[in-house]
Amino acid sequence: MNKPVEIPDKYEADKNRYWKVSLSAAPFVASLLVICSLALFIGIFWTVNEYQAYRASIENIKKNYNVQYKARVRERLDKVVDFIDYERMKSVFMLENDLREKVQSAYSMASHMNSLREEESVEEIKTAVIELLRPVRWSNGRGFYFVGSLEEGRTLLFSDDPFFEKKNGVQLTDKQGINVTNEMINLIKENDAGLFAYDLVKPAFPGKSFPLVSFVKHYQPFGWYIGAAMYSEDLENSLKSSVLERVQQMSFGKN
Repeated sequence: MNKPVEIPDKYEADKNRYWKVSLSAAPFVASLLVICSLALFIGIFWTVNEYQAYRASIENIKKNYNVQYKARVRERLDKVVDFIDYERMKSVFMLENDLREKVQSAYSMASHMNSLREEESVEEIKTAVIELLRPVRWSNGRGFYFVGSLEEGRTLLFSDDPFFEKKNGVQLTDKQGINVTNEMINLIKENDAGLFAYDLVKPAFPGKSFPLVSFVKHYQPFGWYIGAAMYSEDLENSLKSSVLERVQQMSFGKN
């Protein structure tokens, strides 16, 4: 008796065919996975490398910019400092020249009055010259005249503060206690004229000193030294205001 023929189930046939196809495609799939993995690894490596190169480039740019900008700022700062030094030197030169001219004017006036003397005595002419110089001021009242006697070592005129008149060098001292009158007399004996700076101490203002810049010249006919002085603190403040105004107008770059 013949056995009945078994007909394979359709699902089992499809299943066997699928596994056959899967086994044959396995090498391709594995290769594809390897390629994709390599591509992903290369992509990540390239991205990280580019990012690091980008960061290094940015840091280098920042560093170069900071170095160049600092150099530029220092250059501009040096120019401002040079400008301040120039203005200060110019101010000192102009002050010395101005004081020299004021003394020369007083010198010429004293010489002229002495040459016109007829019946007046020398003492009368001296008094007249002193009284003519007493009210004279310049530079908004910062400048004034003073006169001293070489022989007596006394201040005959100190128009800004009459307290010092008729007094000797013991009363006219700077903040270090140096005898200003003697220093001026020594300067005149050595050079006949010159610039003299000191910090004046006034009894009416204890604990405070007043920086003065003066120019003195020997007036031989009267045995005098004639001087013109200016308070340098006022001059410094004026110079500071002028320089600050100019500096505030300076700029470079976008700012």
